[in-house]
Amino acid sequence: MADYIKRIQSRLSRKNIKKSRTVLIDAIVQAGFDHTKLTEDEVDNLTNLLVEKFKVDCASDSQLPIPQPEISENLVNEPGISEILQAPESEEETSEIVISSEQKQELIATQASELGIELSEVEVVEVATSVRDSFLDHDCFIEEVITAVVAYNDHRSDNLEQKIKDARKHIENRRNQLNKTLVGEFGEMNNLFRCQSAKRKELSSIIAATFKI
Repeated sequence: MADYIKRIQSRLSRKNIKKSRTVLIDAIVQAGFDHTKLTEDEVDNLTNLLVEKFKVDCASDSQLPIPQPEISENLVNEPGISEILQAPESEEETSEIVISSEQKQELIATQASELGIELSEVEVVEVATSVRDSFLDHDCFIEEVITAVVAYNDHRSDNLEQKIKDARKHIENRRNQLNKTLVGEFGEMNNLFRCQSAKRKELSSIIAATFKI
């Protein structure tokens, strides 16, 4: 499963908003979302909401008086003290990795084989088209590939199952139609035999009457 909290954290980091995972989860819950069941669309919406939230929080904090500790002139002039007083540098922004079509197809074929799912070359290409081109890291890439392979196999199995059901229904309908046809044909044959039998009896009666004369 994709780590959407990490994805949101990375996006906020690019906007110079550094928040811990715990803080982000609390903010997501306060916004009315379940952090364990986020979707792609919700991640996009939450990112925008949290950007606005933390910008407002930062603006509110900036208006509060910040007590400044008294630093003696001698202390400031001490060697190395200027480096200690400097604010820590911001963490390096996380950049997403870009995956080529060949890499996607190679991993799809490998993961499908490990899962015991047989995919043709055409099917591998088809699955690859449903996988994005960029990810936060390789773990996210692997997770999405596995999800795509399993979803494709389920879809293919559902289609095959539906075709089997349709074929059975078609065969049953044809069998019922054939039975109706046979019943109708046998009925006509019985009527014909009865008619011929009645005619034979009538003819026999006429012949018998003739010979009596």
